[in-house]
Amino acid sequence: MEKLKPGQVIFQDGHAIFYTNEPGMEAWTPVMIPQQVFGDGQDRAGSYSRLPQLDNALADQIAASHIRQVSDNCVRLVEAAEGLRLAAYTDPVGIPTIGIGTTRYPDGRKVKLGDTCTREQAYEYCRHDLAAAALAVDELTRDDINQHQFDALTSFVYNVGRGNYAKSTLRKVINDNPRDPAIRAEFARWNKAGGSVLKGLVARRKNEADLYFR
Repeated sequence: MEKLKPGQVIFQDGHAIFYTNEPGMEAWTPVMIPQQVFGDGQDRAGSYSRLPQLDNALADQIAASHIRQVSDNCVRLVEAAEGLRLAAYTDPVGIPTIGIGTTRYPDGRKVKLGDTCTREQAYEYCRHDLAAAALAVDELTRDDINQHQFDALTSFVYNVGRGNYAKSTLRKVINDNPRDPAIRAEFARWNKAGGSVLKGLVARRKNEADLYFR
């Protein structure tokens, strides 16, 4: 790609790339920007001349468009998969669990068989757990995914763990192209627990993929 002038924007693969020459850097630096930041009708390269003002404006708009928190869709998705149980039980691989899939309380204590909680506590625990999963998605995934994609991935990470997501092909494919149809198949691969395919995980992965592509 030819060298672009500071402040020039091009659109590629559904997002914008803003080029700026940061101090101390010899080459132009591409910064990925969600296309919606520029509003409707911006579908071709454009030059933006007021660079100092543009930097500040873009920083504010990018921060506002960067999704970091789950919506109620994520909570509903997790609840549909995990169920809501007010007395501790063992999950399919034998881990004591309570509420909506909680295995550790917000204070770090492990759930024990015999524990109980209220419905309100179950949602509190769930949102606490989802916050950690959402942070992992935020740190490990490109910034221009939409709310449905963020919710689906947070549900996924909540289930399989940060480490598994970090090394997954699913993450690699999404970071290469978040609209790649192959992402659906990558969700579907994560359908086993204890070495066996579980119907519940098959259904969960389908629901996550459906939300991701909504």
